[in-house]
Amino acid sequence: MSEASKAFEARGVSKLYGETAVLKDIDLSIERGEFVVLLGPSGCGKSTLMRCIAGLEKTNAGQMLIDGRDVTTVAPAERDVAMVFQSYALFPHMNVADNIGFGMRIAHTPKAEMSARVLAAAKLLKIEHLLDRKPRALSGGQRQRVAIGRAIVRNPKIFLFDEPLSNLDAALRLETRVELTKLHHRIGNTMIYVTHDQVEAMTMADKIVVMREGRIEQIGSPLELYNNPKNLFVATFLGQPPTNVVETTVVQSSAAGLTVAVGEDHLTLPATGTVLAPGQTVRIGLRPESFSIGQGRGALTVLVDLVEQLGNETLVHCQLANGQTLTLKLPGQINPPAGSSLALDVARDQTMIFDRDGNNLRYDGRGEQSQRGI
Repeated sequence: MSEASKAFEARGVSKLYGETAVLKDIDLSIERGEFVVLLGPSGCGKSTLMRCIAGLEKTNAGQMLIDGRDVTTVAPAERDVAMVFQSYALFPHMNVADNIGFGMRIAHTPKAEMSARVLAAAKLLKIEHLLDRKPRALSGGQRQRVAIGRAIVRNPKIFLFDEPLSNLDAALRLETRVELTKLHHRIGNTMIYVTHDQVEAMTMADKIVVMREGRIEQIGSPLELYNNPKNLFVATFLGQPPTNVVETTVVQSSAAGLTVAVGEDHLTLPATGTVLAPGQTVRIGLRPESFSIGQGRGALTVLVDLVEQLGNETLVHCQLANGQTLTLKLPGQINPPAGSSLALDVARDQTMIFDRDGNNLRYDGRGEQSQRGI
């Protein structure tokens, strides 16, 4: 990534609250026009990092640059960013047009220019018919669009979104998610988006930054992270239902392949590049969709606990002979009775193998360039 193409860069950024470190030596580069999602569980530091980018929080160490300009100590109003919060933060006594144009009015923008920019933003968001309404007369999705419109009229270098869909119901979240992605395609500005919802991250992002306990775990495109997670945390955080993690014992390991004992069954997998000792315990990751009903005995035998019918697919909750549980995502409509036995085939090339520290032995290093900001 060349210096000229970077919209944002963090170099060794750290943030303390008292003696508690909430951001720890963050290095991150974002290209112009990228849609980047900061993803992680509550308390991982993603919202704090966004607030530091906006200038709403001061960092304790490191440097932040926007368009190559050092903004580490620059006031929020001078950073040329616009932030959309989880709460809509609309003025209840103002109509939609006045809410969208409020920042321009404070900046003494000429009235004709302000009206034109408000109308252009409203048309982009398909709310031009709502300009005379007050916020109380709007749905949640419409209020969120007004908040986004207020950011759009500023035409900032970077848009910051802090969990903007979390107050919406499921149907509206889907609708607004799609519209926000289309909006990014239309205007092309750099967007940084915070969420703990991995479905939002997978469907919206050009690049996902997975965070845990104030650190960046991995950076990459959605499919890079899904297919090639660096460690157990990333593998289990991405995917719905989550990745199955099963403890196994190494039976045989060589450059040609790996055989592990899974309960009473043996599973032969492609080589990992690391020769493991027989008898060693390793954890394997099996995506729910990597199973199919076996022809004959299959590779694994499980006992069915519960079946969830979703119409186009079926979730089967089951357990191995040693009591470890699995969730299967199978296409179509099947209904094996609880207590019945299933023989399963496994897509071996989709398996992940983790060492005792949770590192993925199949990880090939993709995404590391993005993380180093090269």
